[in-house]
Amino acid sequence: MKKVISVMLALCLMLSVLPSVFAQNPITVFVDSEQVVFDVEPVIENDRTLVPLRAIFEALGATVSWESTTRTAVAEKEDTVIRITIDEDKLYKNDEAVVLDAPARLISDRTLVPVRAISESFGAEVLWNGETRRIDISMQEKTEEPKAPQQTEGSKDSQQEEIIESKNPDGKGNNGYSFDELAPKDMEYLTTVCEEGNLIRYNFEQSAFPKNLFENNDNAVKGIRNQMPEMLEVPRNVWNMNVAAFIMKIQLDSESVYNMDEGMDETKLLEGYGAIAKQVNMTDEDVFEKINFTRIGSVPVLVITFRDTGNILACKYIGVAVAPENKIRYFTAETDVLDKEHLYFCEVVPDGRGTYTTMGFNVGEFIDLIEHVISNNITLNS
Repeated sequence: MKKVISVMLALCLMLSVLPSVFAQNPITVFVDSEQVVFDVEPVIENDRTLVPLRAIFEALGATVSWESTTRTAVAEKEDTVIRITIDEDKLYKNDEAVVLDAPARLISDRTLVPVRAISESFGAEVLWNGETRRIDISMQEKTEEPKAPQQTEGSKDSQQEEIIESKNPDGKGNNGYSFDELAPKDMEYLTTVCEEGNLIRYNFEQSAFPKNLFENNDNAVKGIRNQMPEMLEVPRNVWNMNVAAFIMKIQLDSESVYNMDEGMDETKLLEGYGAIAKQVNMTDEDVFEKINFTRIGSVPVLVITFRDTGNILACKYIGVAVAPENKIRYFTAETDVLDKEHLYFCEVVPDGRGTYTTMGFNVGEFIDLIEHVISNNITLNS
């Protein structure tokens, strides 16, 4: 990978605005080389990776049903039946108990199951690459563990001052790509991420935007309470920075060559990455249908309406309210892959999130629920 690393300064600037975006590479799961798209990110518990149950069962070719009274998932494939119950330390394969290092968990109102135990119960081979945080599941008899990328010798500081390699592996030549374009493989990856498992959007809705508001509570309160026009631009700015940081991360991790102009400023970077985002319908204009102020009695609220939720775990509405104690409260109305008839009315707080209830798709109902929660002083801890 060859780069003019003056861009590192710009990257540091972006990541300082969005410190949670790329703190660690997300866990990816592949079944027979096909990536599995999840509605929520996998987590690690007790050194075992937990993933959303329906997506992994279906990727393994099993049909899945849910027994709500016992909180048990049942997966069937050919002559194998797997039963796994939330919080139990074992699963049952054809009525034979298999002890689990990490049980199924209900996390943020989603059921996550241990991927290795589930996969091996169906006869699959599971390989974990700790460096890339990638899991490869093979339903075939043989598989090879994906090779970890080779590390370039020398410190990062020395790499910032020089071009590391002189040959671009994808045939572009020594001149490489401009910063405002993506190599075909990198564009294919970005397109897949945006269309199938939109981590950019999920991060904005659940992390980057609320984090920005909570860390700038006083300014956010002032902007919303006074209905300042500048406040309507904040979600757009955070969105565009979030997308730009994701694209830059793709370039920095790529084997392709990207040349960055010396002395490039943030404005030029955002313009260039905005052109890439437009190709995959990921600009703020593509994503937001409407951003406006409203008022619930004496409580001012900033309301974001998204153009499309798709089939991923995504918000249809975000409501940012100024509670009576001058505290920002951040509410969402989210889709769910298992229940497409309702939205889930949730709240994100600085140290977590939770669901209050289900609702319809009308923004008026969303506003009414915000009013009910705030007027009755309901919190996630009550």
